Amino acid sequence: MKTGKLKQILLITDGCSNVGVDPIAIASMAPEYGISINVIGILDDHLLGEKALTEIKEIALAGGGIHQKVHSQVLAKTVQMVTRKAMTQTIQQVVNKELRHILGNTEDVAHCLLPREER
Repeated sequence: MKTGKLKQILLITDGCSNVGVDPIAIASMAPEYGISINVIGILDDHLLGEKALTEIKEIALAGGGIHQKVHSQVLAKTVQMVTRKAMTQTIQQVVNKELRHILGNTEDVAHCLLPREER
């Protein structure tokens, strides 16, 4: 098995971009380079507007990552959780890719793989 590098960005934002290039457009370029973008939206006084929530979600979706909103008091805990979740997702993708390489890259491969509970 060859070694590789995991390329991920963890973006922490209030979801209210107001200067520069559209962050969703930039995030959509990341997967072309094998990079995934995970986004944490910081709640300010327990409020995060609908526009901000949409931007946070859209950046993560465009960047092939996950998103989570959080109160600033529990930011450290949330960063750990999002990082763990993103790493698990990446490991699953790598394992599935390797299994497809070993078993062949056909549509029938999905039937050959063990169910998640049995892996």
